[in-house]
Amino acid sequence: SPAYVLESGEVWRLITPIFMHFNIMHLVFNMLMLWVFGLQIETRGERSLLVMLIAGAAIFSNIAQYYVSGSGFGGMSGVVYAILAYCWLWDRLMPDHAYGFPAALMGLMMGWLALGYTDFLQWAGLGSMANTAHLSGLVFGIFFALMAKVLRRFN
Repeated sequence: SPAYVLESGEVWRLITPIFMHFNIMHLVFNMLMLWVFGLQIETRGERSLLVMLIAGAAIFSNIAQYYVSGSGFGGMSGVVYAILAYCWLWDRLMPDHAYGFPAALMGLMMGWLALGYTDFLQWAGLGSMANTAHLSGLVFGIFFALMAKVLRRFN
């Protein structure tokens, strides 16, 4: 549990589920999204922002997923949803400094998120999804973009 992790000092356990994937398709998709959108953030010289976004989203989405399903989950999808939400909202908040995030991709990802809450994916043999990690990652990315805009205003 997160409480045990904090008491024992094994804080890396709050992040390590993002490195575990249960099939190659999941790993490839997550790494492709991380590469495409993480690279956009990193090439602007915002490497520390990307690291904070990844670490914060990992911790937030992993804790949320743990409280819903226990410890049997893995993947970086919560982080991917956070990065996508961050880039999408940032483009709307700061059009002069936009990442060029395609709005249609956000529509596709929201559809995928909604589909995860149905039984269709299990019926189709794709297994179950860590829906809470996806949703909490999305929420974290939105929050992170709002905070980044506020902090940018004071710099």
